Amino acid sequence: MASDNGMWETYERRLHDPMATAILQADRLLALAPETATAQLNDVQQAMDIAALQRLRQVLTVRHAQASLADPDGGERLATAQTLLATAEETLAARASLAPMVSAPSLEKQEAWLHLMEDFNAAMAAHSPANAAATLARMLLLHDRAGELLASPPADYLKDDLVSLMCDTLAAAADYARELGDAAAARRFLQQAVDTADRHLALDAAALRLKLADFLLSRSGDFDQALQDLLPLRESMDDQPASLARVQLTLLLAEGYARIGDDFETARAIRDAAADLQTLGYSAPETATLTASLGAWIAAADRQTRTPNEFRGALLAATRSYMTIANLRYQIESDSQAGAAALALTEALTGLGMELMRRDQEIAEQDYRVLVTMAPAPDEVAPFGAISFGYEAQLKNLIDRLSGLQARIEREKASDALLEEASRLLEEGRELNAGRIVSLLLNMHAAVLHGLGRDAEAISDWREVWTRSLAAGEPGDALDAQQQIIALYLERADHAAVSRLCGEAIDLIERDRYNVSPPYLQSAFLRRKVQFYFLGVFAAYKLGDIDLMLRRAELSKSRITAHRGDVQASTLAGEIRQLTRDLETVPVGDEAALRQKRRTLWDLLAIQHAADRQPAPPQFSLAAVQAALAPDEVVVSYYWLHPGVLLVTAIDCGDVATTRQVFGDDYPQLEVLVDQLGELRGPRPVEHVLDSFARYLLPEEIRPLLHGKLRVIFSPHRLLHRFPLHALPWEDNVLIARLAVSYAPSLTSLLVARPVASGTRVLAVGADQYAIPGRAITPLPGVAREIRDLHRAYTAHGVVTDLLTGPSASVETLRSWAGDNRLRDYRVLHFATHGEDVLGDSPMETALLFYDAELDGLELSTWSLEADLAVLSACHTAKRALTGPGMAELVGDDLFGLQASLFSAGARSVVGALWKADDDAAVQIMQILHSQVAAGVAPEFALQAAVNGYLAGATGDWRRNLYFWAPYVLSVFGRVPRSLPGAVN
Repeated sequence: MASDNGMWETYERRLHDPMATAILQADRLLALAPETATAQLNDVQQAMDIAALQRLRQVLTVRHAQASLADPDGGERLATAQTLLATAEETLAARASLAPMVSAPSLEKQEAWLHLMEDFNAAMAAHSPANAAATLARMLLLHDRAGELLASPPADYLKDDLVSLMCDTLAAAADYARELGDAAAARRFLQQAVDTADRHLALDAAALRLKLADFLLSRSGDFDQALQDLLPLRESMDDQPASLARVQLTLLLAEGYARIGDDFETARAIRDAAADLQTLGYSAPETATLTASLGAWIAAADRQTRTPNEFRGALLAATRSYMTIANLRYQIESDSQAGAAALALTEALTGLGMELMRRDQEIAEQDYRVLVTMAPAPDEVAPFGAISFGYEAQLKNLIDRLSGLQARIEREKASDALLEEASRLLEEGRELNAGRIVSLLLNMHAAVLHGLGRDAEAISDWREVWTRSLAAGEPGDALDAQQQIIALYLERADHAAVSRLCGEAIDLIERDRYNVSPPYLQSAFLRRKVQFYFLGVFAAYKLGDIDLMLRRAELSKSRITAHRGDVQASTLAGEIRQLTRDLETVPVGDEAALRQKRRTLWDLLAIQHAADRQPAPPQFSLAAVQAALAPDEVVVSYYWLHPGVLLVTAIDCGDVATTRQVFGDDYPQLEVLVDQLGELRGPRPVEHVLDSFARYLLPEEIRPLLHGKLRVIFSPHRLLHRFPLHALPWEDNVLIARLAVSYAPSLTSLLVARPVASGTRVLAVGADQYAIPGRAITPLPGVAREIRDLHRAYTAHGVVTDLLTGPSASVETLRSWAGDNRLRDYRVLHFATHGEDVLGDSPMETALLFYDAELDGLELSTWSLEADLAVLSACHTAKRALTGPGMAELVGDDLFGLQASLFSAGARSVVGALWKADDDAAVQIMQILHSQVAAGVAPEFALQAAVNGYLAGATGDWRRNLYFWAPYVLSVFGRVPRSLPGAVN
C-alpha cells in the first residue's frame, strides 16, 4: 500500500543518524569540482541550522585531514575539501553570535568512541541469559573506559554521547545483575546511572529514574521507596500538558498497583494514561487496524520530536505504553471476552515491537557503515556487530509452542504424549535459560504429571518454580506454585504439610507487606494472597496448635497502629490540612482532583511514618495475651476461615477454648441482618433474628470462660464488626446487662502499652445548628441538653470542662486548637453532632458535621490527641468499612473510618454508634456515661451502666428496642486504664 510505504519512508528518514547524513552530504559535495561544490553548499547551507552546519564542518575537517594523508601533494579532492571547509567556517563565523561553537573535534577521541560503541553493540548482540555474568563484567569495563574517555581532552567533545554510553552500560549491567538474581547489585547500578545522569545534566536522568523505580516496584518489593519517588513526580505533572513522560510514569504506577493487587488504582491509572496518549495523537490501537494506528503514531512522533533518538524514543514509548495497557487490562479484566481481546492485542503489539526493532537495526547498520569512514583507517574497523535475532526467534518459537501446549492441557486429559511434549519444551527452555518461561513450562509439566497421578514429581517441579522465582524476584510466581502444592496436600488431609507450606508463603508475604505503607494499598496487597493465611490458620487448628493458629489469624486482621508521634508538625500533614480547607470552597468540577491530590499526600505521609521507623506492633503470642488480661476479663476472638465457617476462640488469664462453627444456610441470613442493622432508621423487630445467632457467636464450647467474668472484650472479624455482639442473649438478659463489653481491632492491639493521658480537662463540642455552604442540615435539638448534662457531671467532680457550642462548634476552631496542640490537654473528648455513613470507596473520608464545615477522618488522623476517651455521639461513627476502593471486601480486615482516625491521632478508646442514633436516647445514654466516667469508672463499665440505666427507665417494649440502645460500642486500642485517675476521679 502506498500509505504504508510513506509511513516507513518517514520512519527511515527520521531514524538516520544526523552525523551519517552529514557525511553522505559532504561526500556528495567532495565528488564535485571545487567551484561546483561551493555553489551547491551555498545553496543548501542557508536552510541548515547551526547544529547541522557544525556537523558538516566536523565532517569536512576529517575529510580534509584524510585527503591530506592520502594525497600530500594535493589533488582535486583535497582542493574541494579546503574550499568547502573554508566556506562552512565562514558561514559558521557569521552565525557565531546566534549559537556557541562546539569543541574542536578530535580524531583520536572520535575513533576511541567508535570503538566503544562497537564493543557495546557487540556485547549486547552476543548476550543471552546463559552468559549474563560475562556480559555484566564487560559492561562495567566499558563504563570505566567511557568515563576515562570523557575526562580526556577536548573536555566537552562527545560529552553527551559518552555520558549516555556510561548510563547505558550501567542500565544494561543492572538488567544482567537481575538475570543473575543479584537484586542489590541491580539496584546499585541503576542508582549509579541516575547519579551519573544527574551529575552531567543528561537527558537520560528522567528515563533512568523511571527505570530505577520500575525495578523497586517489580523486583525488590520496595514499594514505599518507589512510591515516594514517583507520587510527587506524578503530582508535579498534573498541571502540565500531556506528555509521553507522564504516560510512562502513570503506567509505571499502574504496574506497581497491579503487583500490589489494587485493581481500582490500576484501572484509574490506565484511564489517565490512555487519555494522555489520545491527546498526544497516539490513537488507541485495535488488533485488526494496527497498521493504521502505527501510521498515526509515526506521524505524531514526527511532529513532536527533533532528533532520531527522540523520534525512536517517542515511537517505542507509545508502542510499549499500549502493550502495558493491554497487558494490565488482561490482568484485571473480569469479563473473559474482553480479557481475550486484550491478550490478542498484547501479542499483536509484541510482534509490532519486534518489527520496529528489526527495521531500526537495519538503519543502524547502514549508518554505522557510513560513520566508520570517519576513522583514520576505516578498512581496519570491524564490521557492525548487528544484534542477532536468533535468540529472540528461538524464544518466540518456544512461546508459540508453549501456548499450543497450554491449550492442549486445558482441553485434553493428561497423557504420556502430553508429558513428552511438555518435557521437550521444558528442556528447550532450560537450554535457552529463558527465565520466567522455564517457570511456566515447569508449571505445565507439573500439571500433566499431577494428571497422571505422579504427584511426587509434580511437587518437585513446583518446588523448583518456588526456588527459581524467589531468586528472580518474582514472589507472585513462587506463591502460585506453592498454592498448587498446598492443594495436593489438602486433598490428602495432610495438615502438617499444609501448615508448613502456608508458613513459608506467609513469611514471604510478610517480608514485602511492610514495604507497602499507604493504608488502602496495604489492604489491596493481601487480595490475592490471603488464602495462605486462611489455610494456615485452618491447618494449625486441625493440628491443635492454638498459639500458631492465633498468630497467623492476627497477621490477617486489623493492623491499625498506635499514635505515630507528632504528626501535626509534619509538612505533609500541613499540606493535607490546607487542601482540606481548599475543598470547602473549590468549585464542584475541581473537587475530584483536589481529593485525589490529598489522598496522594496521605499515602506519602504513611510512607514517611514508616521511614521514621515508628514502633512495630508487639510480637503476638497466646501467653502474652493471657498475661495482659485481668482475672475478671475474657476476650473472644472471631476469624472467618470461609464465608459461613467461623473460628471462635475465648481466652482468659489461665485458659483458652476454641471451636469451629459452620453456619450453613444461616450465613446468608447473617449477611442480610448485618445490612439491615446498618440501615436502621427506627425500631424494627430484628431481635429474634439476632438472638438466633447466639448459638454460633457464643457457642457452648466457650461459655465456661465467660461465666463469672465482669468484662468481655470482643475482637470481631469482617462483617462481625457491624454486629452488636453485646446485644446477644445471655443468662435471661442481654449480654451487656451481665458483662461490661468493649471491642478491640485485634488481639495484638491488646498488647500495646498505652500511657495514661497527661491532660486533665474535658472538651465537649456540640453542633446543634449548621451553616455549611450549599447544605441543608437538620438541627439536633437534643445536643444542647446533652452538653449541659456533661458539663454538670464533670464540674461536680472538679474537672475543668471546655464547651464549644453554636457557631463556636466549628471545624475552624478545632483546627486552630489542633495546630496549637491545645487538643492534647484533654483527657476526655465529646463530639455531639451529625455523622456520615461510612463511604465504601473512600472510608477515611467519612465525616462529622460541625457548624461551619465537615471534618473527615483523613484530616482528623493528622491531629495529635492524648485522650483516654473520645465519645462520638453521632450516627454511624462506629460503623466499620467492610469494602474499600475497588474492593468488594477488605481481605486484611483493615480498620478504616473515624475510629481508625482517632486511634491514629492518639486516642486510647472511642465510643461511637453502629447505626443512626436516636436523639432522645443519645441524651439519656450520654448523660449516664459521663456521670460514671467523671466519677472514675472505667469506660467499659460506664457504658454498661449507661445502657442498663436507659433500659431501666425505658417505658414499653418499643423504647426498649435495640435500635435505641444497642448502637453504642466502646472500641479500645491498647490497654486503657481501668479508671480515669487524677482530676477525673
